[in-house]
Amino acid sequence: MMRYYISILSLLILLTCSSCFESFDKSLQREAREFTENHCPQVPEPGTLLDSTTYDITSRTYTLWYSLSAANAEVYSANISQLHQALLERLLDDVNYKSLKDHDVIFRYVYTSQPNGQVIYQTQITPNEYARK
Repeated sequence: MMRYYISILSLLILLTCSSCFESFDKSLQREAREFTENHCPQVPEPGTLLDSTTYDITSRTYTLWYSLSAANAEVYSANISQLHQALLERLLDDVNYKSLKDHDVIFRYVYTSQPNGQVIYQTQITPNEYARK
């Protein structure tokens, strides 16, 4: 009987320890989902909502999903040629994403119009772009 309890205890310890070693990708996927559940939507600037974040393990892409007020949608539409560079500069300055950058994650940004749901702008920033700066 004692041998049975030791075997069960050993199995429980093994299972508990193996769950402690979640891969970076699985962890990031879970953290993106939890961030969305606990902190979204949030207003990073007036007229802009961060609706959610997602992480796709297959493509190693971390996506930030935004929606824009009608006024901001017009501003973004008028400045599309400058948006990618502005997002790259923001990413380079943001220490909160250091771990993701260290793991060569692709950052994708999707901006939609709040009034009609239409995609106003989307882009991605690759490790080659943010590593060279």
